[in-house]
Amino acid sequence: MKRVEFKSAEGATLVADRIGKGRPVVLLHGAGQTRGSWRRTAQALADRGSQAITLDARGHGESDWAAGDYDFEVFIGDLRAVIDTLDEPPAVIGASLGGLTAMLAIGEADHPIASALVLVDIATQINRSGAAAMGEFMRANPNGFESVEAAADAVSRYLPHRPRPSNITGLRRNLREQPDGRFYWHWDPKLFVNAGTDPGVITERLEAAARKVSVPTMLVRGGRSEMVDDAALQRFRELLPDASIVEVRDAGHMVAGDSNTIFADAVITFLDRVYPAASDLLAHVDRALLTLGAPPNHPIWTVMRTVGATPADAVAHLMSLDAAQLSDAAQSVTESTSEWHGIVAGLPSSIDSQGVAAEAYTNAWPGVAAHLDDLAGGLDDASAFLRATADWIARSRRSLAGTLASCLGSREALTLRSAAMAGTDHDTIVAAADLGALVLAMVAHCLDDGWQVRDRYTSILAEAGRVDTGAAPTIRPGHRIDMR
Repeated sequence: MKRVEFKSAEGATLVADRIGKGRPVVLLHGAGQTRGSWRRTAQALADRGSQAITLDARGHGESDWAAGDYDFEVFIGDLRAVIDTLDEPPAVIGASLGGLTAMLAIGEADHPIASALVLVDIATQINRSGAAAMGEFMRANPNGFESVEAAADAVSRYLPHRPRPSNITGLRRNLREQPDGRFYWHWDPKLFVNAGTDPGVITERLEAAARKVSVPTMLVRGGRSEMVDDAALQRFRELLPDASIVEVRDAGHMVAGDSNTIFADAVITFLDRVYPAASDLLAHVDRALLTLGAPPNHPIWTVMRTVGATPADAVAHLMSLDAAQLSDAAQSVTESTSEWHGIVAGLPSSIDSQGVAAEAYTNAWPGVAAHLDDLAGGLDDASAFLRATADWIARSRRSLAGTLASCLGSREALTLRSAAMAGTDHDTIVAAADLGALVLAMVAHCLDDGWQVRDRYTSILAEAGRVDTGAAPTIRPGHRIDMR
């Protein structure tokens, strides 16, 4: 993770962290937070082939404080200043204040500035009691705290549903120690001078902006949200009927902090669906290869025969595989195994009676017990295979995303995008072949990796005839990878 600085239109310094390579994702925190609140989400995005940029909003963290008032124009201008430095429109993830900023910036822009929008527990209507409680917390303790522990006590009172961490050193990063030895929140106190303003004041502007949001959008709401009630959710659906809605059941307003893993998985799944790896560039590659061909001895021919598909088809099929379903199935099998062990443990090894039947049961029990253990072992093996396959899918998506990220910024990609796609332009032919060969080589590597996973479990699962390993996995246009 690298610390970077941006400049606002008027020259204010905006501090951010950048991690990963690939398509950019800008993450905007909520009021009173810092870019550190996105640390785990940013890492998850980077692991899946994205470039995550977590920004300290003006008046927060290490970013400069505003000379005047903090109105939405300040935050919107800062976001646009960051976006202007990027090579392509980013996906923007905004929590609370960050979500409002993103919605207004994207909806009010006169040209496309983003590729996707994720709103975290914020909508066009804001629950008044929830907003009032947050404003009260932000304005409380103007004279600071005598210790970090006292600040932790204040947070616990505000968020009683969240267990107080045993280690509160992380909270220290959100505090400023003054010469008098007291600790103050990191944010500019001016931020919340008007924090008690009626949320209805900005609703009309937010709804007008939401109507103009044309990029794919997702709203992630905490199941115990203090800010987005059912009426607000219904109104949001009316304004953006095509938006995806995800509810994180046990989370409150601080969704990413309350249930980070669930939140990160939801965001990553959404972004994968929004722009599956460079499909526009791969469409150019496929069109060039099918229209213009490739040099006779180019490596593209060998790897295309190996994979059995064009680059766009191969990537689409590989990226369509769903690791989450396999992980869920593995968990279900594991739970069944536990139940099975409980049932077996309750079976008697002998019968408390006399006679031939009792003797036969006692004599047969060791073999029966061994067989039952084998069945339990088979369930364990099946669960392990499902998890290994899910890990392979996730690993393949990361590898492929990294390859595609390098392709997007390449000279060959520029050649293809600017080509007229007519005649037999040599540069276009070579560029398409080079990119296609690079992508298909990674697809072939991923398939080989999948074969190794399959081979590792074939003898284990087939030993007792528990699985039909099926035919070799293949990719052909119009078909998915067959990985049985």
